[in-house]
Amino acid sequence: MKNLASLPRGKPELIESFKEFYFKMQELNLDDNTYALLVAVVLLSPDRPLIKNYHVIEKAQEPYINTLQTYCSLNYSKPNIFAKITARLTELRSLGEMHEAYMKTRNFKLTPLLAELWDIQ
Repeated sequence: MKNLASLPRGKPELIESFKEFYFKMQELNLDDNTYALLVAVVLLSPDRPLIKNYHVIEKAQEPYINTLQTYCSLNYSKPNIFAKITARLTELRSLGEMHEAYMKTRNFKLTPLLAELWDIQ
């Protein structure tokens, strides 16, 4: 995302939070392999409200977390890069919650499929 002006207009503090997250991720200077592993970790997050088989999802996520940690230790000279990445995941979760709250205040209606995918009821 090179042009932040293309972000949708909305709640200014929400947009600022997205921009801040973007710049923090950019500062980490991660490669495509790291991002791919990170996407897998996020997609297989077991702590979503509608997850029924928490342990199954957690077990599926575990190898990606381990691979990401190993990959980071082998390919980055930055100290604590894995810890910095996982801290960003916490920020990403908070951003998702903020965005969900914003969407609810706008009475934005999703299709049933998207509501289920994004855990928005």
